[in-house]
Amino acid sequence: MIKIKGRDSKQIITTAEACFEVMKALLKREGEVRHSGYFTVSKVNSLAHLIAIELGDGGLQAQDDLDRFQVNSKEKATRLISGINEGYTTSWQTRNPNENHYGGAVIICDEYAFSFSGLPELHDEALMLYVAYCSGLISKSDAFKIASISENDYFFMAVEFAYGFKYSEQSEKI
Repeated sequence: MIKIKGRDSKQIITTAEACFEVMKALLKREGEVRHSGYFTVSKVNSLAHLIAIELGDGGLQAQDDLDRFQVNSKEKATRLISGINEGYTTSWQTRNPNENHYGGAVIICDEYAFSFSGLPELHDEALMLYVAYCSGLISKSDAFKIASISENDYFFMAVEFAYGFKYSEQSEKI
């Protein structure tokens, strides 16, 4: 079992499941329905995938989609880690749609890549920031710095949706 800043893998997965439900609700408000996706946590210094798990209800998703989500989630994490020496903190910085390389992975605690595939790519990235934030692994200000690279407002929308208040960059505590 892995531990990241005192959070074990079970706690991180439980948080990821709850955050995924929030992101699905946000998408539903926008008229889009998603059922599942694939969450990966990878170790930066070894490229090992420590957590690789489906979130949501895969029974409502075609198996081909689930297989693609798994491959894409791991690819995003691996690609981001390969660029860490250049200071990359989000796979958005290594994005290349011509090669099917999309956003959706972020560096957490300088040691891990959190990655997701199954939502639109900005939502994938926002979900990973939201999971890290709700797990106590990243501050809102650090999440803001990463989200600003891709001009991603969905992390803040998730916080506002879940907690019922307007996000303020100066307000660090909920």
